[in-house]
Amino acid sequence: MLDAYAAAAVFEEQSAESITLIAASNGTTTAMDHAVEAQAAGWPAPRAMVWMSPGSYTESQHRVAELGMADVLECFPTSAARWSTQAAGKAPEGESWTLHEYDPGSHGTGLFASAPEVADDIVERLAAVP
Repeated sequence: MLDAYAAAAVFEEQSAESITLIAASNGTTTAMDHAVEAQAAGWPAPRAMVWMSPGSYTESQHRVAELGMADVLECFPTSAARWSTQAAGKAPEGESWTLHEYDPGSHGTGLFASAPEVADDIVERLAAVP
């Protein structure tokens, strides 16, 4: 979590109004922690997040229901679809969650090799975020 705080501090020094977090596997825990705690710490709140292969570990410290942001994209292999689908159902009302399932697909950043279209899907989704 301290890595996310350090990065946010750099963006704050640059007068960033918002940031986008892209995280894979266990890194989704760090992204979740930062997204939940950013406003209380006075850091730029994430305008969007991309989670690649999130799982139950994503909610180690905080729960999806605690997120206070509008745009989350989850990218995951078919073998990991269960948690991602359940997480989207726990999102606070009014949040925009997009699920992209890849079959075949690999875990985490392995999606870039097993499903190269994931890169275009991420860019396309983030370009649509205000």
